Amino acid sequence: MKRLAICLAFLLLSTQILAAETFINTVGSDDKTAISGFDTVAFFTEKKAILGKPEFEYSYRSAKWRFSSKENLKLFQENPEKFMPQWGGQCAWAVSESGGISSKKLSSSFEIIDGKLYLFAFGNRAASSARDSFLYGRWSASNRILDGDKNWPELKRKLEEGIVVQPNSSNYTKTRFE
Repeated sequence: MKRLAICLAFLLLSTQILAAETFINTVGSDDKTAISGFDTVAFFTEKKAILGKPEFEYSYRSAKWRFSSKENLKLFQENPEKFMPQWGGQCAWAVSESGGISSKKLSSSFEIIDGKLYLFAFGNRAASSARDSFLYGRWSASNRILDGDKNWPELKRKLEEGIVVQPNSSNYTKTRFE
């Protein structure tokens, strides 16, 4: 009986942990393609946003992920959590600011901090005011990350329930490197 109770508790806890991280940004996609079809591995390996190709597609966490090469697809399959964008791919500045979302035009900036991918929205095409505020604003990036981690569960719940949406939240067609 004790073993059964332990197994049930473990199953409940692991289900809650998995549910806590299931939201993936598929805004603007009719077919549940994550982050507008951009190759999440390329942010790490190429240091820029590259569109994935339909022939290198992989389903993970109820979303379709596209990759620019077979090699990137393989890297993702081997360790998908390593390449997942933080906070479901929502604008990192907006999540950290107040748990809100950005409805402004995307600047398509991103940053990798301590091995984690943060995506940014709004600003102008030349530079991301969201990224700059996140990295160099009056609060340090580490404080922004702590705030975002605190704000994310409630925002994720609202996004999953359709209470709020972030329009065009993952259209990374230009990068700060171009």
